[in-house]
Amino acid sequence: MPLAEALTEAELLKILLEKPAAMWAFMLSRFGPIAVGLGLALAAFIRRGDRKSAGLPPPPLANVTVPFDLGQAALLLAAGFFILPAIVLYVHAGGDVADAPLWLRVGAMGAGAIPVAVLVMLRRQRMRLQAADHPAEVAEVFGDGDAPHPGAIGSQPTPPPSARRAMVLGLKWVCLALLIATPLALGWTFLIKVVTGETPSLQGLVQDALDPNATYEPWLIAAYGVIIAPFTEEALFRGLLYPALYAALFKITAGNRRKSMWVAAIAVSLLFAAVHGSMLAMVPLFALAMVLTWVLQKTNSLGACIVAHAAHNALSMIPVLVLRIV
Repeated sequence: MPLAEALTEAELLKILLEKPAAMWAFMLSRFGPIAVGLGLALAAFIRRGDRKSAGLPPPPLANVTVPFDLGQAALLLAAGFFILPAIVLYVHAGGDVADAPLWLRVGAMGAGAIPVAVLVMLRRQRMRLQAADHPAEVAEVFGDGDAPHPGAIGSQPTPPPSARRAMVLGLKWVCLALLIATPLALGWTFLIKVVTGETPSLQGLVQDALDPNATYEPWLIAAYGVIIAPFTEEALFRGLLYPALYAALFKITAGNRRKSMWVAAIAVSLLFAAVHGSMLAMVPLFALAMVLTWVLQKTNSLGACIVAHAAHNALSMIPVLVLRIV
């Protein structure tokens, strides 16, 4: 079936219905994690009730690592996510950016984002080692660790969990993210259709992956979406921009931790959703970003955020790839 230039979710569903294997892959990848997320949410609700009945306080939030201040973070984000990719595209595409091949667009997105993401990760690792080896020196920078509110951003950074624990947390939280984002996505799609009379098209990369004339493109998109994008986007948005904005707001609000956290989380999540350039995906991506920000604030683990983001993208790509091979 030839695909329209502006493929909508309804048209994608029609294509999936023509291929039972792809439809089953879609159902399992979408509703399987939602069922798991519902069970996790119920278990968390019960645990919260037990803690409240026992008079125990809620678990404290982590002290997130702030590798750069807000000005540096904004500059690095702009360079890695906007300026350098735009330069690469413009130079190598001869100014015709709109018609640049997919490999060039993916390469341009990685040209600036990957080095900056590596820089952020190395900086976080250095600060973690400093906190472990020289706690007295770190206390002078981050505070004495005895802030009025446990886990305040002025305290010494919380050590992240092990790699294995981070993977488990990431897989758990992606199920909770889908539990939240899926009904929001359905409601958002309905609202857009009611207001505009039209259903917006899917993201550009998804359109490329579903193109019947595509050869290598779906696999390149899958590799980018599952490996490169989670690493770079989490490092830039959760590892770089959110902590910097949170820390700046924490100072501006004279230590109002809750207000600083929420304003920073909403602002960064809106930016995260906006840069993907899809009206249809705006609300579910915002919900995903808010959940990922909460994961970071609970664990100070970018690893857990990366795993959750990668799992989310993999679940989205599974039916598309199955559709290509059946």
